[in-house]
Amino acid sequence: MYVDDLPETHDGRFLALFLLVFVTLLAAVYVVGYAVAGDRVPTGTTVVSVDVGGMSRDAARTLLDEEVGAKLDEPLSIRAGTARGSLIPSAAGVSFDADATLDDAMGGADWNPEHMLKVVQGGGDVDPVLRVDQRALRAALGPLAAKVSVAPVNATVSVASSRPVVHRSRAGQRLDLRAAWRPIVSTVQQRGTTASLPLASVDPALDSRAAREYVEQTLRPALSGPVTVMVDGAPVKVAPEQFGPALRVTTTSTGLQLHLAVDGLFARTAGVLRSAPGRPVDARITFHGDRPVVVPSRPGTVVDKQVWATAVLTAATSSDRRRSVAPARKAAPAFTTGDAKALHIEVPVSSSSIPAGVGDPTALRTAVSRLNGTVVLPGATFSYVHAAAPGGASALLTPLATATEDAARSGAMTVTERPAGPRHDLRFRNGGVYPVLVRSWLTSEPGGRPVVHVQLWSSRAGF
Repeated sequence: MYVDDLPETHDGRFLALFLLVFVTLLAAVYVVGYAVAGDRVPTGTTVVSVDVGGMSRDAARTLLDEEVGAKLDEPLSIRAGTARGSLIPSAAGVSFDADATLDDAMGGADWNPEHMLKVVQGGGDVDPVLRVDQRALRAALGPLAAKVSVAPVNATVSVASSRPVVHRSRAGQRLDLRAAWRPIVSTVQQRGTTASLPLASVDPALDSRAAREYVEQTLRPALSGPVTVMVDGAPVKVAPEQFGPALRVTTTSTGLQLHLAVDGLFARTAGVLRSAPGRPVDARITFHGDRPVVVPSRPGTVVDKQVWATAVLTAATSSDRRRSVAPARKAAPAFTTGDAKALHIEVPVSSSSIPAGVGDPTALRTAVSRLNGTVVLPGATFSYVHAAAPGGASALLTPLATATEDAARSGAMTVTERPAGPRHDLRFRNGGVYPVLVRSWLTSEPGGRPVVHVQLWSSRAGF
């Protein structure tokens, strides 16, 4: 065939010629496209209702900077939960990037084929490109953040009637400042008036689950039974009912911590400590017949409050033995033999005896026992309720109060208050220079009716 007889160079020249013609035509089209599109914004392009279609890039940039920038100067309502506020976007670190916005609208630079195609096809609504200064925005959102901020509540543990109680935790909330810029930018782009900002939950440092675990692992075993504390070689037992109400659970940076309220424990276990052998014994004044006798004091050993609390807590939180040692120290009695003798209680200065009515004999005996031996120092004021009836003056004990008042008046004491009702007290003041001792006891009439006796004793020199 003729074709087969052509030289091989013919195909190469043909391909080269074809490519040259194709590139020339493509360049011509590209030049025509550039000439048609240039740096014009596609027709129909709007940015936040600002029509920039058909304008040059420079003209569009100028117009957008004026119009969109003005919109960023307008107040924007913001809300988070039920809290409300407002801010001016431009003052809150939100700025408009006109060049980036036009890049999106024009599909790139002037020589970009995508730009030429967009010019031919026409544009549409374009979202403005906004930049956010996070530091400035956080500062502007500070007032709203303060309104919505709710601190979390940690779980707590307490002891009620020797039983552990868990008080549940509660999560808090805060304004999510990291994500707050998104709804603000979106609202501005969509020409909205109110931006809803997100809230973030704040977990408590100690939740209810951790508190319950602490109760099961630590507190409940501590309350599981009595503890034994060795005091000066002697065992002293303390029941959970005595030390449990003084237990306190506090929250620290590392979790829950158990400790004992020192004064509360000491008040609840004072009787237990007094029963321990070797305690100091105060001097006291008793009567042999009608003669006052000083019962001598005796020194001993005592346990300081803090040492006692530490020992009880150590025993309660130790292993199965539940034992510890409370180091004791030597101590003198609070009221010595010399103190008792220095009172110079020598003679009765007044007395009163009154038959008691029908009532609670146990309560009457208790009140008489409490009143007996009360000392009223010079210048001090006696309180019947404090001395004989700590729970309040009872109507059943009126004869004892009456006998005490009669003895006080007979002994030249100044009565400052008398029991005119169940809420009143009997008070008298020792205006002398010598102490006064109140002595009280019970006898019975032939028919078995009790009689209360009250005497005031003092120094022979004073009367």
